[in-house]
Amino acid sequence: AEAKEKADAAAKVKADAAAKAEAAALAKAKKVSPVKGLKVRAKKKRKAVLSWKKAANAKGYQILRATKKSGKYKVIKTIKNVKIVKYTDKRLRKGKKYFYKVRAFSKYAGKTFYGKYSSVKRVKAK
Repeated sequence: AEAKEKADAAAKVKADAAAKAEAAALAKAKKVSPVKGLKVRAKKKRKAVLSWKKAANAKGYQILRATKKSGKYKVIKTIKNVKIVKYTDKRLRKGKKYFYKVRAFSKYAGKTFYGKYSSVKRVKAK
C-alpha cells in the first residue's frame, strides 16, 4: 500500500510539473512583443522594401498594406520564419502612396496569438 501511495504521489508531482510547463509555454506564446523599427523604402520598378527588428517570442510576421493611412489594411504576406525581417512588395502602381504596418505572431496548441501592430509607414511608389 505504501509503494502505491509513493507511486501516486510521484505521478501527481509529474502531472503538476507538466501542467506548470504547459501554462508557462502558453503564457510565453501570449507575450508576443510588438514589431519595432519598421522602415519602408521605395525602390525602382514599383517596389517597396520593408525591414524591421526581430520581435521577442515571435514565430513569424504578418505584413499589411493600405492605400490610405486610416483605410482598410489587407494582409499581403505572412512570414512563418522568425529570422526573416525583410520583405519586398513588388506589386505597386507608379506614383501611388501605400501604407504598411507589421505585427508579430506566435502559435501554441493550434492557437495564434498576435502582438501589437508596428507604427504605420508610408511610401510613394517610383
